[in-house]
Amino acid sequence: MLEMKLYSYRRISSAVQKKGHGLSRQSDTELLQRLSAKYNLPISDEVFSDEGRSAYHGDHLENDLGRFLHAVEIGKVRKGSILVIESLDRLSRQAVNKAQELFLSIINRGVRIYTGIDDKLYDSEDQNLSASLIVSLIYFERANNESAHKSFRTKAAQKAAIKKYLSGERCIIPTGKNPSWVAVNEERNGFDLVPDKQRTLLRLSELYLEGKGMVAVVRQLAAEGYEPITKAHNTTVYQRLIRSPMLYGEKTYTIERHKYELPDYYPPVMDRETWLRMQHQRTKRVRQRGQTPDIKLLTGIGITKCGYCGSPIVSHGKNTLICRTKTRGTDHCVRGTVNQTALEDAILASVNDCKGLLFKPNNDELTVKRIKLVEELEQVKAKIKRLVKLVALLDDEIEDTAIELNKLQVQKNHLEADIENLEISDQKKNVTLEDWQPYLDSHHPDRQRLRELIQDTFESILVHCIGSWADIDTLDEMIEHQDFYQKKYVASVELIARTGERYGITLHKNNGGYEIGYVPKLTEKDRSEIDRLNQLHGVS
Repeated sequence: MLEMKLYSYRRISSAVQKKGHGLSRQSDTELLQRLSAKYNLPISDEVFSDEGRSAYHGDHLENDLGRFLHAVEIGKVRKGSILVIESLDRLSRQAVNKAQELFLSIINRGVRIYTGIDDKLYDSEDQNLSASLIVSLIYFERANNESAHKSFRTKAAQKAAIKKYLSGERCIIPTGKNPSWVAVNEERNGFDLVPDKQRTLLRLSELYLEGKGMVAVVRQLAAEGYEPITKAHNTTVYQRLIRSPMLYGEKTYTIERHKYELPDYYPPVMDRETWLRMQHQRTKRVRQRGQTPDIKLLTGIGITKCGYCGSPIVSHGKNTLICRTKTRGTDHCVRGTVNQTALEDAILASVNDCKGLLFKPNNDELTVKRIKLVEELEQVKAKIKRLVKLVALLDDEIEDTAIELNKLQVQKNHLEADIENLEISDQKKNVTLEDWQPYLDSHHPDRQRLRELIQDTFESILVHCIGSWADIDTLDEMIEHQDFYQKKYVASVELIARTGERYGITLHKNNGGYEIGYVPKLTEKDRSEIDRLNQLHGVS
């Protein structure tokens, strides 16, 4: 039988926090021992720790905290156990409703939460639970506000640096990690190659282009005494590394769903032609093994989503796409899969056939849009100025005015961000049919470039795995009769371009064919069958 235990969870989101990790770990051990004696509970041997995971964006929910939550959900953590954390912001920095939902999902299953910073135990059986919930709300609100302000400032600094770089001034963008084969130069406005690691990468590319597999490459690099790129020569790391455009100097940032490509940001280890030859060699080796190319064109880019529930579409098996909700064993979406290759081919054909997907606003249109935003920003600033004067005159009942002032400040921040994005977009090259022309084949060896073009062209790709029927309004009806719709052997995809254009694709699963701009409808016979099923199952 499972016993109640003490479980420790740590989350370290930055290098600054990591510096004090050793001392903090010692304090954790002492705290756990004290709590073990106080509550007469053994300390679990299982360690839950997320390093470099953001609680503001919810990254930790996909890692160790997610693993603990799943253990609580399936009953592997016994009721009465205690989760020990430093403070509630280690648990979540998301919006209050999400943070509170996460908090309640733990204590409502009988698992208590202890916070070391204030020596407080949160327990669903506590007689003062209402007060405890109010305290937790205040903590979560404060943590989210701190992260939101920090995120806004960070993104503003990043966009300012990107704008400076794209205008021709060398600088370092304050975000993310840099590859291990470069070091910041003395002027601190760019990077220099690390000679030993550069030699390793050049030798790696030579061996790989000779046709050697990555396992053989790693062995030979170690035998010849080359310095590892990471802590040790690693096949998985190198397989991922050879796909990176950073090898020829290009860095890509995505900020607020805007993608910025920075050519020559890093000093190149090799030229683009050599890198492309490596991609061709890699896809050739993959196909020789009878697999699909491992650079996915549609998954992992943040725009391909389930048209029913909005969850990401993910790979499932060698050449299949599915709604992520269904991979987690829930009933909140329909069953159904789509052939990855067939969908890729259909999307590339739509790019060639539907020229509206590639039309971008010209500079004049961007200028007009910027003028309107600037005018709106000036109006908001004027309102803020008037309200500030009003607050200074009021002695009582200023709460409503303060709330309105806060809303205007948020609106001002968003307008400034929109203007910043427009100014940067004005310096970017628009995606045109000419850019696409060499790549209108899903078997093109430079699948990384294909993936980038898809990201640059589309705002969203909505996949309906069992069809987007013109006369179906609710997901509930699709779920209720998904077996019926599965028999239609049709999947529908809606393409929403960054130009604002929308196109539909219908995939025929039985023969791999597709039609662009077609949305299937149910026949009278189909509707009669659904009505019959409704009556059979007592559905009104």
